[in-house]
Amino acid sequence: MSQKSTRAWSRLVTLSLGLMVLSGLAVSGVYALWQVRDTQTIDPIGTAYIGLDVTRGVVTSTATKANPAVTFSLGSDDAVALVSAETRFVAFQVRASAQGHLGMDYSVAVGTPLAGTVFSGATMDLYKVSEAAHCDGLSHAGKTLVSGPINAIGTDYNQFKSHTQWYCLEIELTTTTLGLYQTEAEVTGTGPTAVGLDDQDQWAVNLAADPAQEPPLGITVTPVVVIPPEL
Repeated sequence: MSQKSTRAWSRLVTLSLGLMVLSGLAVSGVYALWQVRDTQTIDPIGTAYIGLDVTRGVVTSTATKANPAVTFSLGSDDAVALVSAETRFVAFQVRASAQGHLGMDYSVAVGTPLAGTVFSGATMDLYKVSEAAHCDGLSHAGKTLVSGPINAIGTDYNQFKSHTQWYCLEIELTTTTLGLYQTEAEVTGTGPTAVGLDDQDQWAVNLAADPAQEPPLGITVTPVVVIPPEL
């Protein structure tokens, strides 16, 4: 192949958004796509695509080039439900796609609750489920907790690949108490008949976080692009 032809095949990895057609397969813009490596030249495959989104309920958060990590939040409604039932199950779905020799791993991380909040008095376990309905604490008695990166998509030249996985975040309330505050008062004296008198009172209050004022707690899915070692 001539030098001119080789240059014609070589292109920089480019950003593509919206509708794309790969190998005759139309793929809607569900997955946002961002540029992987601004200076990477690939020969002979010129364009590479990756995409990621996370869905909880009816809300989908989509990765972009500027913000490839996707974050959604637990909120005050989750805290209220947790205090009421002492256990809360949160299902969410991760979808990933890759094409043009790229693969993808990703990690799922739960943020650290602020001290003195409802979530700071809870334990949180994350595990995979086959569907949202199985995020109920009953379907996975022998659940395997998720830790470390998830290998979602392997590298495969010029093939469109996708990955879909449901997760369950199980939240169990262990304490709602911020602290016991106590005040005591004691009075002593002598009565009209020279008899000693004394009295004391005690006031105590057990404080707890207000779930309706719970600040958001983020859950972040962070992708890691996998590039074949030969590139």
